[in-house]
Amino acid sequence: MQFPLIKEVEIEVKKPWAPVLMHVDYTSVKIKRSWHKVYIGVGSNLGEREEYMKLAKEKVSALPDTKNFKSASIIETEPYGYTEQGKFLNTVYSIETLDTPAEFLDKLHQIENEAERKREIHWGPRTLDLDILLYDDLVTEDEEITIPHPDLTKRLFVLEPLCELAPRGIHPLERRRYSDIFRGFKRKMRNKGSSSGMDKEIRKVDDVRDDITKIDYEIAELFEKKEWDLPQN
Repeated sequence: MQFPLIKEVEIEVKKPWAPVLMHVDYTSVKIKRSWHKVYIGVGSNLGEREEYMKLAKEKVSALPDTKNFKSASIIETEPYGYTEQGKFLNTVYSIETLDTPAEFLDKLHQIENEAERKREIHWGPRTLDLDILLYDDLVTEDEEITIPHPDLTKRLFVLEPLCELAPRGIHPLERRRYSDIFRGFKRKMRNKGSSSGMDKEIRKVDDVRDDITKIDYEIAELFEKKEWDLPQN
């Protein structure tokens, strides 16, 4: 924490002539710690929403082993999934942490518990909701923590504040910028229900453009990683 320019530290402690029943030059223990960029989705629609959002900001920004906390603007949005409930206040935080995803999620759950969060209805009302959206470019299949968040690209109330913090960020699976996903989502919502032939053709062109953008990012990534085959003479 005292050396802000250091991103990663790896330490190996070696012990020669270790008391083990085999010949070895030494035994060692290696420890690696590094900073990880995390984006957090935040929401509240139950009780004193503003106070719960204030609590979330105070608690998350003060978490141990973290730095560079940032918050997007707070927006008011309609409920998602289960619609028989009040409007939400939503935002997104970014922060750097030394924690693993599991360690960091546990800390977020502790903050939710302080806000007396109850999990009674899926997508139901809640005093405070804190979700890990992204953890570096990590992709997991963990049952407890799915990263990136599986609904990240389906929720305008997440994409809008996320684009405020990371307008040029790229989704680690879709290989598209969040700003492009956000614009495409808004365009589809705006055109939803339109049945004219011209509108349909415009949507086809937009879909093709999105596909081309995705392919461009994939090609750029391959060249960056040098994962291509050179022609044989």
